[in-house]
Amino acid sequence: IKFEKGVLKFPKFEIEDKTEVISRNIMALEQTRYIKNAYYTDYFNLLDLLINTRKDVDLLFDKKILVNHLGDNNAVKSTINNLNKDIVWDRTRDDYIDLCKELNGFFENPWHRRKATLKSEYFSTPWRTASTVAAIILLVLTFIQTICSIIPLV
Repeated sequence: IKFEKGVLKFPKFEIEDKTEVISRNIMALEQTRYIKNAYYTDYFNLLDLLINTRKDVDLLFDKKILVNHLGDNNAVKSTINNLNKDIVWDRTRDDYIDLCKELNGFFENPWHRRKATLKSEYFSTPWRTASTVAAIILLVLTFIQTICSIIPLV
């Protein structure tokens, strides 16, 4: 998992009916034998932090990070969120902690938040983009017309 230039890169993960059982068994093994190198457990902890709503699953599905063989994105959300129940968090790996700090720092930057708001609110579809551009052009033309009507009076 890497975060480079504002892009979070995840390996592809397929979720099937047996994913929860297999994942719980691997996490149980890590909790009993490999507690200091709990890669799988930390990975699912990070996924759990990222996935809170169905829209989060939809986004990860659209970006081909998650492959959903369950059929329902709510089932995927429930599966991911239920995997971390009753897990003992002795220690999270340092690279995951650093990754979370980078992500939080990126999110807290006001410029990135404004850019994301612009993209999601005003440029999310071609129609919204066209109407936003048209509104900006009309605003500029109105401003020019106002300036031109004031100049001859001076």
